[in-house]
Amino acid sequence: MNVLDRFRLDGKRLFVTGGSRGFGRAIALAAAEAGADIVLNGRDPATLTRTAGEVRERGRQVAQGEALSSMVAWASLPVGVVTLAERFGGVTVTRGAFAEMVEAVAAELHDFTAAHGGDLVDVHMLGTSGTVTTIAGVFLNLMRYDRRKVDGCWLRAEEITGVIERLMAMSYHDRAANPCIGIERADLVLTGCAILEAIRRAFPCPRLRVADRGLREGMLVQMMRVDGVWDGAEAP
Repeated sequence: MNVLDRFRLDGKRLFVTGGSRGFGRAIALAAAEAGADIVLNGRDPATLTRTAGEVRERGRQVAQGEALSSMVAWASLPVGVVTLAERFGGVTVTRGAFAEMVEAVAAELHDFTAAHGGDLVDVHMLGTSGTVTTIAGVFLNLMRYDRRKVDGCWLRAEEITGVIERLMAMSYHDRAANPCIGIERADLVLTGCAILEAIRRAFPCPRLRVADRGLREGMLVQMMRVDGVWDGAEAP
């Protein structure tokens, strides 16, 4: 057997972001040569179409999406649950420390909020994985985390506030004992809540939709539906 045969992707479908150029394009073409069908996503429709043509030249099927073209704006903040926990502490979190964390995140979010925090009528928030799924599991009082019950559920603003209050009242050991938190996230869940709280104050939407499966999987499903290759079965 040729060593390259060990890397065959026949019968597979690969979702490639940034597929219009550079490394993303190279991955798409290499995977196509290895036998995979390709779902392409990228910012530039013209170069994305060119890459799609190159995939077809290699005898593979390709679905092309421009999911990012309808994005109004985006921001990536230089703060996360770990960095906040290192700065403010995560094991014992007082209300004062929690407020300071919210203010720190709000400061990083300030310019984006000023530019895009306008009319929020009929807008809801979408949260994926991490803190929001933990909050949903705690809200649902699950005996163990169950993504089937968490994924797609709605939380009203007051319900989120209620869960954050419950978590603030818990000790570190209480949080670690909660089956939807565990010892792995017991020192990080409140820092995540602080990030969410800063975002909620900047964009006060009445409801939040919880997604366990992540944005990329949702983008992929949407693109496959448009292309007619998604049969509506539940994603794995």
